[in-house]
Amino acid sequence: MKTAHPNNQRGIRALLGMVLAIVTIWMVVLPAAAKLPTVRNHLEFLESHRVNAAAMFYTELEPRD
Repeated sequence: MKTAHPNNQRGIRALLGMVLAIVTIWMVVLPAAAKLPTVRNHLEFLESHRVNAAAMFYTELEPRD
């Protein structure tokens, strides 16, 4: 059986590292950020006004000062 070329192994490791980073951000960092008071207040505001944050476009938002 042939072994993978060293460049291919490095590429596979890089890909796995990127996937691990994305999963960590998605499963750890973002849920932790949602618990911060500022973010939680904003999410509650959106929910109270029945705004689907996933459907918002930046062009639809009021400009911030």
